[in-house]
Amino acid sequence: MNGAKNPMNEEGNGISDRQWVGRCVELAREAFETHVMKVVGPGHWRIKRPNRQQFWTDIVVMGNVGLAVWGDIDGMFFAYYSGAQRPEQLVHWMAKADPCSYGREKASIGSGGPELVDEYVDEVAIYDLHERLEDAQNEYDEEEWEKIKEEYTDAIHSAIERVQYGDSIPLVHMSLHDDIQELDPDCWEWLGGIGRVPSVRLIYALAAVRRLWELITEQEENNR
Repeated sequence: MNGAKNPMNEEGNGISDRQWVGRCVELAREAFETHVMKVVGPGHWRIKRPNRQQFWTDIVVMGNVGLAVWGDIDGMFFAYYSGAQRPEQLVHWMAKADPCSYGREKASIGSGGPELVDEYVDEVAIYDLHERLEDAQNEYDEEEWEKIKEEYTDAIHSAIERVQYGDSIPLVHMSLHDDIQELDPDCWEWLGGIGRVPSVRLIYALAAVRRLWELITEQEENNR
């Protein structure tokens, strides 16, 4: 359930992080679109496919400041919400959160760091490296760029090849840093972002919360 794969674009230049995330979000929402809701207790809900025990997910309010998500998907914890008057407010809080920004931020706080919140994707790394080469050409004046163009381009192309050969993205970061640091002393500012995207577990957790909020809203409308 927690898997997503995306092809490169037709030119083989990879795909942007937004394209990758968009496809993952689409798959995650499809995975939950038929789920129904059960109230387990105050601030504790379970969603699952009708008449099926598989693919259940529990969503629980923690101390009126956080939201825990776990089950047949990898767990995630979102913190901190302030001023909640009822548990449903915390569901609404994360129901429309962007996994690239606010949702990522609150998951990182709740998870104690980025380890569970971020991951690296080869296709995105390739896209980012091509983009970096274009950006570099715009950052240097024409005379400076002519002096370093060949070496800079070779370093970026070498990094792309290492990704294509299956090297881990953090290892590619380290190798590229060694190759390019004299040409681009500020490369540390952008290197860590090459290929980095919100994790699939984060995207699926947010999709589960979104589905729960839809079900809560439907129930409230029906009870009016």
